[in-house]
Amino acid sequence: MSGTLPPLELPAPILVEAEGALKVDSLKLVAGATIRVRYEEMTPRHRITVRWPISGGEYAPVSAQDGVEAGFVDFVIPAQYVGINISIAPISFSYIVTVDGQAYPPSAAGAVVIDRPSNAPSPLFLGMHKDVLDLALLCCDDPVIHVEPWAFIATTNVVELYVAGEYIDGSRFRRTYYRNEAVTADEVRNGWSRALPRADLAALKHGSELYAYFYVAFRPSTGPNPTYIGFPGLVTTLLTEPHLALTAPHLVESVDCGADGWVLNPVNTVDGAHLQVAYEFMCPGDRVCPTVIGTPGSGSPVLECQQVADEASLEFWVPPSAISANFNQPILLAYRVMRCDGSEWQSPAREVEVLGLSGLPTPRVEQSTGNVLDLNTFSGDATALVVVWDYMALGQACWMWITGEEEDGSPYRFEVLEGTPVTEEWLASGVSAQLPRLALQALADCSDFQVHFAVNFNGELDRGSAKTFPVLSLEVVQEDWVLTAPTVREAVGSQLTVYNGREGVTVRVAYERMSASHGISVCWKRSDGTCLPLMSKPGNNDPQYVDFHIPREAVIHGSGKTVKIHYTVTSLCKVATSADLDLQISVPVRLPTPVVPQATNGILDLRTFTGDADIRVEPWWFILPGQKVWLRGIGTRKDGSPYLFNIYLGKEVTAGEVTAGLRQALKRIELELLKNFSTLTFTCKVTADGSNQESAAVVFPALILSVRMEPEIRYENFTGQPNRKISAGQSVDIATMTITLLPGSGGTSGIEFYAWTTPGMLDGPALVVCSNSSNQVPEQRIRVDFKLASQRVKFAYTWQQHPVDIVFYDKTGRSIGSRYLPPAPSDNDQQNHWIDFTAPADSSITSMIVRASDHAYIDFFTFWGA
Repeated sequence: MSGTLPPLELPAPILVEAEGALKVDSLKLVAGATIRVRYEEMTPRHRITVRWPISGGEYAPVSAQDGVEAGFVDFVIPAQYVGINISIAPISFSYIVTVDGQAYPPSAAGAVVIDRPSNAPSPLFLGMHKDVLDLALLCCDDPVIHVEPWAFIATTNVVELYVAGEYIDGSRFRRTYYRNEAVTADEVRNGWSRALPRADLAALKHGSELYAYFYVAFRPSTGPNPTYIGFPGLVTTLLTEPHLALTAPHLVESVDCGADGWVLNPVNTVDGAHLQVAYEFMCPGDRVCPTVIGTPGSGSPVLECQQVADEASLEFWVPPSAISANFNQPILLAYRVMRCDGSEWQSPAREVEVLGLSGLPTPRVEQSTGNVLDLNTFSGDATALVVVWDYMALGQACWMWITGEEEDGSPYRFEVLEGTPVTEEWLASGVSAQLPRLALQALADCSDFQVHFAVNFNGELDRGSAKTFPVLSLEVVQEDWVLTAPTVREAVGSQLTVYNGREGVTVRVAYERMSASHGISVCWKRSDGTCLPLMSKPGNNDPQYVDFHIPREAVIHGSGKTVKIHYTVTSLCKVATSADLDLQISVPVRLPTPVVPQATNGILDLRTFTGDADIRVEPWWFILPGQKVWLRGIGTRKDGSPYLFNIYLGKEVTAGEVTAGLRQALKRIELELLKNFSTLTFTCKVTADGSNQESAAVVFPALILSVRMEPEIRYENFTGQPNRKISAGQSVDIATMTITLLPGSGGTSGIEFYAWTTPGMLDGPALVVCSNSSNQVPEQRIRVDFKLASQRVKFAYTWQQHPVDIVFYDKTGRSIGSRYLPPAPSDNDQQNHWIDFTAPADSSITSMIVRASDHAYIDFFTFWGA
């Protein structure tokens, strides 16, 4: 010092913000501390330097100031130099005054305690809730304790943490962490955070109190024991036992329907559902494993676990098969949470009712038209199609079947698909299955049948649990009937022996696919073109035929005709008529022959009875009232002409005659007109159908009788006849005969008296031959026509020498016999003969021709009428 400074009293500086107090809240100094220097005799020449202590005996670098006249000088201590002096002990500060380079001794020291900030933060555990530190919520991490940045925090601060608690056995736990650890620049900005070993805290008693105290030393210390200022402490309840309050998972597509609970419409989950898991205190690293519990198999899929990262929730995709396998059933949804510490929690379950799937396609049949499947419109099998449906998946078991009824009304079912898995092809274009034609043909014609389809959405091969689709109902029209002609059981093919149908016949109708639902009517066509009235009948399923009885009357009426028979089949949707059977019915045989009871062995001898005869026809086996009868007889008159007995001409059979037969008298007076030994033939004809056409009548066997009676005998002796000679071509007519000399004959003939009698053979007039010529050339041919057709003729031929031929003729001019007279032994001999000729049966003698060449006589004729 170059000179002596004048004495100067330097009082202690003051900390303005302390306001005269010995302790100041450091919070008032965050902008810095104000040091005020005031002393007497201060002049601008004075250079004032404040001494604010910092570590290591150094002072804060505060710029010196010049004094002022009669006033004070304030110095601002930067906050960073204030903070390092926060302590429980007072800080001493002073100033030095320099004048012209000479310094006065330091001033008296000011003293003040810079107290910790009043807002010093308490330490807090991150993740702590309401003063509770739950280790279970820390996601297996070490608990982190954090202290917010405090006033005057600086990298010069050092800190330590003291933690106290209680072990499970009740002993005390005390531990200091991070002793003398310096604050980092990052912590100056963000606060101080440190992790505590989780194991230390996990060893403490569950529910016990945990204490944490944070200490800061603001002033760096060169020694081992800095001066720490304690911040407000933390008291928290420590929970060490694992626990987690989980909520039920949520199926995003489900809806809370109040009293009905949670409901899922599967229309919204065709592409799968989404299971959302969210719970409080979800920790990264949590392993969440969801469960879907429904029907076994695909209805309870195993979903892959997920690990929580930073999500607030997890979402799990639930495959569509898990929904489809549980149609109309509830599913239970839950999840498990596993932490890294080995703890595990199970969530409550949520039940969700899965509705049935609506809008499933109805099967269709390609060959159907509208709601009709007509088998006439296509050949082969039909094809059933089911278009792709929601939730269709490869391998799903498909079931298809047909139900309906058979022709007999019994239920019918046919399996088309039996658990057939969905193929790749079906997955692309839908299910296609053949409906065998034979199966369709088993259905009742015109009936409704159903095509059913079901799918196992649950992954099972089980029809009972398969989901049924809407049913397709169609009407089936079977192929048109092939109606063959009916048959007649008593016939052989189309030939019927009418006798075999004497009690009627059976018309059998048989065709494929006959059904009890069919109405069958038979037409037995009568001669007037109408059908015989017959009751229609239902078809038969077993046997496959129906028999119709045709009464005997109809069969009989058809005798000798071809009867057309057909039948008509009617069902609910069709009518068809069969081909005709042209039944050829024979003419009846086994017919009765008319009977004349008075005849014996075919001979009707009028001499054996008196009065009339009668003719009878026994009832024929096919006799019916109303049939027309023609009963006739034909005989021969004595003159050889026919004689007719018209007994019945189209007479109608009466009901009484059906059992009694026919009977009619034959008048004797008519029978006596007949020629003896003549044939009397009776014929009976009957129209089986009662028509008036005799030509169509059945002809019974004829009754042929030989008539016997006292024959008519005539004689011719030519007694009293005059001589009458005739030449060739001339005739002589007398009561019994006509004598004609035929042309070409020589000589004369006629009636001539001869005087030389041959007793009993020639007497008086006689028929002369070759009158007066013993050798007539040319010879004579004499024709004698008898007036009485005779069965027998007898006469005498006398004076015969040359050969004679006598030929007898019937009324037709037919030769019926002859006699030859040989020549006499010599010209001097004459021969006499009786000529006795009887006509063959069924014939009579009406004439004779005599061929002779010598003179002879014919006399003493006897005629027995035929």
